[in-house]
Amino acid sequence: MSSQTTRRYRKRSKPETVTNCIPFSCQILSRLLQLNLLVLLWSLTAILGEYISMQPAALVFWRTALASLFFIAFYLFGNQPKLKISRKHFGLAVGVGFLLGVH
Repeated sequence: MSSQTTRRYRKRSKPETVTNCIPFSCQILSRLLQLNLLVLLWSLTAILGEYISMQPAALVFWRTALASLFFIAFYLFGNQPKLKISRKHFGLAVGVGFLLGVH
């Protein structure tokens, strides 16, 4: 091998610098806070279930409706890139959602 060939393989591109990046320790703290909030919400479901006097079907409907509204709000107003899905996969996702809902 010539020296030019070996040099070409030794060169590494510099990683792109990211501006407006959250420091690593702040990311960990943010994830821990999210996890603690999630555990708190999960632990409250049993307590709230004792005090809610609704029929089970109505309760499931309203829980699903609220969750759907929150997901739509996060999708529309969040900073995440928009989801692009094909018609085939969209139909498959709707079908799986329907089966889970019926279950």
